[in-house]
Amino acid sequence: MTTRTLPLHLTKRAKRALMFNHSIPGLVLIIAGVASLKEGWHEHSWIDLLGLIAGLLLVVSLVRELKAKDEHSHKKIAWFDVLAGIVIMLEGYHKLHPGEWFQPGSVLMFVGALLFFIGLFHSKLPTVRQLKCTAEGFTVRIRPIYSFSDKWANIKSFSLDKNTLLIRKTDDSVEKRSLRKIENRDEVLKVLTEELNAFLSKTPESA
Repeated sequence: MTTRTLPLHLTKRAKRALMFNHSIPGLVLIIAGVASLKEGWHEHSWIDLLGLIAGLLLVVSLVRELKAKDEHSHKKIAWFDVLAGIVIMLEGYHKLHPGEWFQPGSVLMFVGALLFFIGLFHSKLPTVRQLKCTAEGFTVRIRPIYSFSDKWANIKSFSLDKNTLLIRKTDDSVEKRSLRKIENRDEVLKVLTEELNAFLSKTPESA
């Protein structure tokens, strides 16, 4: 059995939620920038001004994403995110206090670095969500940091109960995995069932 993959597509609701979360750093930058500039111009006000501009760009980027019909039409690099990430890291650096590990400055630098890399690898993120089937078993990766997997030898059947994937094991236990955020969950069930049947047809018990 060769490796078989199926891209997982988010539902419209899940994509909107993801985009909303994505806009939060932009709103924070706008609020922080306006608040700092209201206090008057000082040595580091140019950073606040850059933060305000980056925040506005992020919000504009969000609006453009919401209006886009094709989820695969994104550019390879999300420059707005990259710019915002750099600005947030700069702002965090100027708020660092020597000798303290956990502080607002270090948190800002971490968030900035995260946003920077998300923007840099923007086109790669959708391909992370996928179903991967091999000769031994399968892996379903719904988020970059969350996946579940099993071996065909442990499974009796697959089924869907609304938005939940039911995995019936050979010991008659049932494992439940939510596919609520996945638009093409019917395709997921179809591919899993086909690959399981292909595996079972080659086992000595089914011969």
